[in-house]
Amino acid sequence: MSRKGLLSRRMVLRGAGGLAFALPLLDEVPGIPRRTAAAAGPKRFVVFFGADGTVRDKWLPTGSETAFSLSPILAPLEPFKQRLVVLDGITTMGKGGKDNHQAGMGGMLTGTELNSGPFGGGSGWANGISVDQEIAKHIGTVTKFRSLELSAYVLFNLDNNTRMSYLGPNQPIAPENSPYAAFDRVFSRVSTSQPMIDADRARSQSVIDATLADLKYVLPRLGSSDRVKVQAHVDAVRDIESRLGIAVSAGCQKPSAGALIDWKKMENFPAVCRLQMDLAAAALACDLTRVASFLFSRSVDAVRYSWLGIPEIDHHELSHAEDSNAVAQEKLVRINKWTTEQLAYFLGRLQAIPEGGGTVLDNTLVYFCNPMGKGKNHLLQNTPLVIVGNGGGHFKTGRFVRSPANTPHNNVLVSLLNAMGVGAQTFGRPDWCTGPLQGL
Repeated sequence: MSRKGLLSRRMVLRGAGGLAFALPLLDEVPGIPRRTAAAAGPKRFVVFFGADGTVRDKWLPTGSETAFSLSPILAPLEPFKQRLVVLDGITTMGKGGKDNHQAGMGGMLTGTELNSGPFGGGSGWANGISVDQEIAKHIGTVTKFRSLELSAYVLFNLDNNTRMSYLGPNQPIAPENSPYAAFDRVFSRVSTSQPMIDADRARSQSVIDATLADLKYVLPRLGSSDRVKVQAHVDAVRDIESRLGIAVSAGCQKPSAGALIDWKKMENFPAVCRLQMDLAAAALACDLTRVASFLFSRSVDAVRYSWLGIPEIDHHELSHAEDSNAVAQEKLVRINKWTTEQLAYFLGRLQAIPEGGGTVLDNTLVYFCNPMGKGKNHLLQNTPLVIVGNGGGHFKTGRFVRSPANTPHNNVLVSLLNAMGVGAQTFGRPDWCTGPLQGL
């Protein structure tokens, strides 16, 4: 924004060369009534993906509906326990392909079957819109980005194992693997031109430095709580810039090649995951988008989790180990717990961002989903599902909800829609849905 312009809740500072820097949603803006806790912020929806099923006895909580203990795999979510709804008894509805990796992935968010096509088993893309995109149709129309789809290692075999979001039948959305491209799109020049993106990278221009004059003008004119919020946001974006190898000094220099993260290398998977989560958290806080998703691997997860001491085998191959192989099962627990730790990290990032009388997390609904219950047999029954947040009071949280065996997951998708203000009674294939999930 120009210094001659008016302050607004959703403020974007603009610098030379088309660089832009969005600030978080503000509470105390001169001339505008202060936001209250009752009108703290917009509803947001996030999908967080897990692959290759789980180790059921190490995932399942113990205890009753409201007096339960989290399992070893879910233990990282203990700080958020009272925000959780852990689901059991749900079956992912899917059909098509050579195995349930494809069918489950295609149906996980769409609740539909795979169409015919050129992929395994003669399958193609899913036959319907995904729940995140249906929600985005209703809450994503007023933001700069209708939704953000981010990934970390979805690079090869670009088939129906690598897509979970759909605009409609046969319309998959490709997630963004590169944190550099994601940063440029969200916080720098908005461009689909690769030469322009490359030019920005070559300049290594910090978006904060590019808009520093306007930032210095704006800060003294904000209320005390907003000044703290904006400064924290500036610090967070500077941290992202630094980790990306972007020079943040006034005399901006092109970083050495060694300072850049090779996001295509498997060993950088953890760092790229964190960067993508931090980018999404900042974008949600700035109200640049209200819908985001993290597809951090293919449904056939080819990542070797060497940082967990498992360099010899990828996750998918490990998931086919016999139940009697205690060493392999312990490694699977380690991988599943690490994935949960990433979710806990993201929730903590949202909780640290003030908004109204609460935090960004208070206004965010997160769906932690996995298309498979058991990787060894490609079973879609008893899929590990967790909802984080109450959807503006729609869900009663702090609960472990057991549904009758083989309850269709389409019912969960309907409940998510309802929580986000979409008055649906069915979603996906009607014959795979009996309405909102009972007991939520």
